[in-house]
Amino acid sequence: MNNSTLQKANVEALNQLVSVVEQFQKSDYAKPLVMLSNNSIGMHIRHILEFYECLLNGYENEIVEYDNRPRRQQLEESPFHAIAFANELNLKLQHLNDKPLTLNSNLSYATTGSIPISSSYFRELTFTNEHTIHHFAILKIVLISSFPEIELPENFGLAYSTIRNITIRN
Repeated sequence: MNNSTLQKANVEALNQLVSVVEQFQKSDYAKPLVMLSNNSIGMHIRHILEFYECLLNGYENEIVEYDNRPRRQQLEESPFHAIAFANELNLKLQHLNDKPLTLNSNLSYATTGSIPISSSYFRELTFTNEHTIHHFAILKIVLISSFPEIELPENFGLAYSTIRNITIRN
């Protein structure tokens, strides 16, 4: 996958996020939902956005640490702030080239400290895209059930391989 295709996939995902969040009133966006273990739509959106933020911060210092997210409450409570932040992230990630990075990850509950893993910007950009689509799939179930008035983008929450497979079968 080349630079522009990978970045385009992430831009598309963040644009889908914005198109969904734009439809929410603040109260519904931040409301705890039983289907989400009393988490809110906003908490999932914050989680997605902060992974992108960690990647972009890691690009600068060449160390990505998803475990040490800022957990910005404003992003989970305010659709306006989430949209603005998503658009800001979208602009930043479009102009970066691949380079080696180190992913620091705590892979166990039983140990403390992180394990350094060799990675790259493109590898982590692929991960953030897959992570985003995974959360979209969870959100899609909740949105259809709890917020049927929300219009979802075509293919929201579907992996690219699934979309291709559906297209091939039809």
